[in-house]
Amino acid sequence: MTLNDNTLYIRKKDEIFLEVLASDSIVNSLSDFFCFFVPGYKFMKKYKMKLWDGQIRLYNKHTGEIYLGLLQHIKEYARLHEYVIEYENGQDLDVEEEFSVKEALAFAKSLNIHVKREDKNEKDIFIPIEPHDFQLDAFRHSVQSSRSILLCPTASGKSLIIYLLIRYYQQFIKGKILIIVPTVIWFLKCLQILGNILMLINGMLEMKLI
Repeated sequence: MTLNDNTLYIRKKDEIFLEVLASDSIVNSLSDFFCFFVPGYKFMKKYKMKLWDGQIRLYNKHTGEIYLGLLQHIKEYARLHEYVIEYENGQDLDVEEEFSVKEALAFAKSLNIHVKREDKNEKDIFIPIEPHDFQLDAFRHSVQSSRSILLCPTASGKSLIIYLLIRYYQQFIKGKILIIVPTVIWFLKCLQILGNILMLINGMLEMKLI
């Protein structure tokens, strides 16, 4: 392949990586654009031992690999530098699924979600809930884009967003659903919180530690 000085050639390698090919000058520039210093890197052992320069590089100059989720940022890079993007099959990879707020709300209501609570007599009661606007928007955005990173503060209702996504993909996409948490303690916490949702308690979903 002949690489032009003003063109990025993009191919979807798999569900995680893109392959971005370009001339040497663009490759070096692209590598610098997708590079950042880790906060506090000067205090880290590898940096002090001069085994690492303190930077994370998201674009691999040797293989052309970069995360698929960074496609929008690649487009922004190309726009800033007035480069042309060419895709392997001639079609933009960043095609979002149509999923409106109205559809998201209708799906959430169809689940008839209840949360388990205890009354004054310590008896279990089930309270119906509806997602807040920001939870619904996060759910809609995740489905629409097929991949996303959601930054949510503590006690913001992340578990309900996760539950909505589980139920959506369970209904419309065949296969198992993998939830990754950093520790066993977080798994148990996630299981407890999600377990308070009525549909989960009734055995419609099963969660296992793997």
